[in-house]
Amino acid sequence: MKVSILTRDESPESREATRLGEDLSAEGYLVTQLEWEAEDSQGLIELYDIYSAPAVLVTTDNGVYIELWQGSVPALSEVRYKAGNV
Repeated sequence: MKVSILTRDESPESREATRLGEDLSAEGYLVTQLEWEAEDSQGLIELYDIYSAPAVLVTTDNGVYIELWQGSVPALSEVRYKAGNV
């Protein structure tokens, strides 16, 4: 499973999303942290119809959608549940 985290600014929510990604990464999950405005983020934003940041996206290794949280940061346990055990 892959977890992609998109942040837009230095808001408390974006910092919380970044910490979530760091925690997941430390547990062995494949995490990609992306800035909303970055060029490499635009394809992901369009493909999964992401309209609000911060966003946390869980997909399979080959990109099949599993879950998306937008505008708020989910609990670590929720993301673990959706991403499955490593």
